[in-house]
Amino acid sequence: MLGEALKLSLLTDKLGADVGDSMPFYFPAGTWCNIYNSTDACFTSTGETKDYVTKAYAFQLHLRDGYIVPLQDAKTLKAMTSKDLQDHPVDLHINPACDANACSAKGSYLNDDGVTTDVDHQRNIYDLTLTGKASDVTLGITNETVAETETKGHINMNDVIGTVQIYNAKAQGFDGDSTVKITMWGDAKAPTAADAKYDSTLDRLVWTAPTKDDALYMADVASIEFTKK
Repeated sequence: MLGEALKLSLLTDKLGADVGDSMPFYFPAGTWCNIYNSTDACFTSTGETKDYVTKAYAFQLHLRDGYIVPLQDAKTLKAMTSKDLQDHPVDLHINPACDANACSAKGSYLNDDGVTTDVDHQRNIYDLTLTGKASDVTLGITNETVAETETKGHINMNDVIGTVQIYNAKAQGFDGDSTVKITMWGDAKAPTAADAKYDSTLDRLVWTAPTKDDALYMADVASIEFTKK
């Protein structure tokens, strides 16, 4: 486990193994969605093993239900250092835990410039919560670092939302396009929000935030609401 939300399946001491060799990896109880392997999709474990090919370049990374994590794809962005990543937005990946009545997920995210040692007003800490009923959920974003009435600082592009991706979408009733409503803190103006699109290959509801020219800073956003059309 990488924290409570992510599960890495990787074994690097079988350097002589054939490419087709696989090993069993244990998954605690929960619904797990493969982040980088779209053909694996999501599955529910009661506390059991699953076989995967294991090479240093053939690993599996799963997101547990009930959690939100911020991610960047360094390979796609062609980033060589963590500083390079500071020039790009962050994607929010959500695997909601849903029952017959409601869906929920939680996460946290800390962003700073990685250099400043005096972090007073030089970092942003966000609480991320997803609540609501299936096919009608709201992502709430709260910046812990400063009070809601204060001006919120933007450290770098890592404070900007790139995409919001809701996993296991078909099972949660999101197997179609959804309208998106953005609510901002204070006097910040909400940008025009495009619809979220259902990606049947990934089984995710994917919303792409405004572009860099009209950046959507997390510190300004109070909530993002997804409602199936």
